[in-house]
Amino acid sequence: GTTRRSSEELAADFVRDIREGFGPEHTRAGAIKAGTCSTEELWDVERTVLRAAALAAKETGAPILTHTQAGRLGHDQLDVFESAGLDLSQVCVGHLDRNLEEDYLVSLARRGVWLGLDQWTKDKYGHDTDRAAMVRRLVDAGHTKVMVSGDLGRGSYQRAYGGSPGLGACLTAIRKALGDELAELTLVANPAAFLAFREAGR
Repeated sequence: GTTRRSSEELAADFVRDIREGFGPEHTRAGAIKAGTCSTEELWDVERTVLRAAALAAKETGAPILTHTQAGRLGHDQLDVFESAGLDLSQVCVGHLDRNLEEDYLVSLARRGVWLGLDQWTKDKYGHDTDRAAMVRRLVDAGHTKVMVSGDLGRGSYQRAYGGSPGLGACLTAIRKALGDELAELTLVANPAAFLAFREAGR
């Protein structure tokens, strides 16, 4: 494992996944995912992985999507990226709608990152009306780098596996809550801008 490897070694793997691809089809990664598991402090292995993500993102230009536990430690993640010299506009801090504290979200936005509110339709983590109200407040205050989605990776969330709500229903719920203009910004235009990248130096 990861615990025995340096940030530089891990970064080389990330870069390879982006430039050469992985698996039998040599599928090239279009983003780097890294995260933290605690709500209190970063673990040493997480610092190593976050730094690796930053190094790979610097080399390739790829965006980074982060996992936060309950929307916390966003600034701690950004501090690691920044110390590695990464432009924070390449970062989207995820799951922030599990921590809808306006001052916290604004303080992150002021560092130039993208804000990921991606728990839509998950009532156990809050209500979509609160998510929508926060998106409106942020955008009205000029913090427009907001993206929304449904973090529905498990089969139990998908209708094809007998679950719910499914991606289609999640999309409908987001559009209904935000209205056409805000939905277009946060579901279409912003993700298109964040995820598109030209390989650095190529």
